[in-house]
Amino acid sequence: FNSYTQQICVDDAVLIAGGKSMLHDDKSTAASAKRWSVAKSRGTSQIVTYKAEFIDKLSEISDDMNVSAALGVKTDSFALSGRGSFVNTDKFFDSDIRFYLSVKVINSSINFKDALEYNPIASISETDEAHLEVFGDCFVSGFLEGGELNAVVMIKVLNDVKKSDIKAEAKVALTTSFKAEAEGNLALAKANIAMNTETTIQVSWCGGASIKTYDEEWSIDSLLAAANRFPYLVAQFPQRTHAILTRYDTLRSFVRLRPRPLSKIGYENAAVYTNTLMDAYLEYKSLYKRVSAHIKDVQSGTKRFRQQPGDGDDDGDGDGGGSSAAALPPSRALVKLGLKPFPASLAGLELARRTMRAQMSAIVSEVDLITRDPAQATLERDVTFAGPASFASLLPVVE
Repeated sequence: FNSYTQQICVDDAVLIAGGKSMLHDDKSTAASAKRWSVAKSRGTSQIVTYKAEFIDKLSEISDDMNVSAALGVKTDSFALSGRGSFVNTDKFFDSDIRFYLSVKVINSSINFKDALEYNPIASISETDEAHLEVFGDCFVSGFLEGGELNAVVMIKVLNDVKKSDIKAEAKVALTTSFKAEAEGNLALAKANIAMNTETTIQVSWCGGASIKTYDEEWSIDSLLAAANRFPYLVAQFPQRTHAILTRYDTLRSFVRLRPRPLSKIGYENAAVYTNTLMDAYLEYKSLYKRVSAHIKDVQSGTKRFRQQPGDGDDDGDGDGGGSSAAALPPSRALVKLGLKPFPASLAGLELARRTMRAQMSAIVSEVDLITRDPAQATLERDVTFAGPASFASLLPVVE
């Protein structure tokens, strides 16, 4: 298993002492789990963790959700491992308020107690670069059983005049407990939210079976209620939520085969940098779609390029003569990469899209480089791509 990209590698990388497959042994554990009954779940000892916070970037929750930033860049999405895309990144960046709710429940852990041995492949040496691709940097030594609920509430304020007031009311509605004296204020706040906002609720859970009735829609109230009852439901209907990963160098049999000069693969220091790469990639993705929408709007005549004094009398219909965005001098990174303000024309926007694709490809290449050599994440190197905020300053203004 590769802990950096969260991708499954070769089977039977580790065997139970005596040559017995861990996969075969795991079947007996699964069979015993099927004999579980509701009566046995009474008094289940649980570890429950609640978390609720307002966020600005997806990287703020990637660690809590156990989302691989490297996998997010490679798959062009913010996805939970094994469960597909979770957050609509376009909605996320367009929202004014982003609220994250998480409930994690651990009932028990299932570990392989037997002595384990590394199971090498004769054609692949521990010194080969292919070893990391085939074996990964760790193996699955057990599982956590319980449940996990993740939800992101994204609120876009439609009334610009009341934006600050509505944002304050939304924060009250999401964080205030249900007390009798607060019911009136909460009701008023929720009414204003319903009339003046576009709310998107995205929920993902494992364990707990059905956490709400089938005919009930997802809302702020139903989400908070589901989070409160989730631990009880997980006690009755648990499932495996996470794999327990163990590094190969904890096995005596692996260390014995590894040459002394060979350094171990360590992705720990690469995590922070990779989260930055994921944020940049997803922001570029959102910016790319926004520029595509600008092209359609200019072509249809619903929008035009903003004029600046001295730009001439052009009507801003895409033939040129509008304002290029960069009023301030470009950053040093933009100059080093040879990026300049794009012309205020349809041709300029098309050029910006092509350049954005190149920047996104550079980010993917950076992730591939760190996958092969994690030490690159901590080295001082020349920039290979421009930050999305700096790049956005080069775009012409469309209004």
